[in-house]
Amino acid sequence: MLSNSNSKNLILALSCAALLSFLGRTFLDYGYVFPEFGVTITALLAVTLGVLAFYGVWLWSLLAVARGSRKGLVALLIFDLLLVVFGVSTFTTSCPSPCPTAWPLGEILLWSNVVIGTAACLTALRQLVRRGSDSCAVFA
Repeated sequence: MLSNSNSKNLILALSCAALLSFLGRTFLDYGYVFPEFGVTITALLAVTLGVLAFYGVWLWSLLAVARGSRKGLVALLIFDLLLVVFGVSTFTTSCPSPCPTAWPLGEILLWSNVVIGTAACLTALRQLVRRGSDSCAVFA
């Protein structure tokens, strides 16, 4: 059994790795996917603002978990779950494995989204379930 400090550190490390994995995927999307779909400059501005807001809230949730926030942990769980959903949906809808987009980097990033995202989800969920719904301090 992990101590509370080790558990928090593991959750933060996996969620940071998940964020970096998704950031790599975002760079790949900007370089290959968006031009392929013909995204205009005007639309790209809106997409960029949305992506920045997405990452801003993800970073806020990482900082909140570092302070022991239960809400932050729930937010991390949601972001980690979204990472898995985006990775799996990409494999099932637009780029089945082996994904030829920016090969092999695209394939590596998509699989890292699924694998790291799943590990981060399970770790965060385990901490939430272990502490119960009535606990305010997640790592007390």
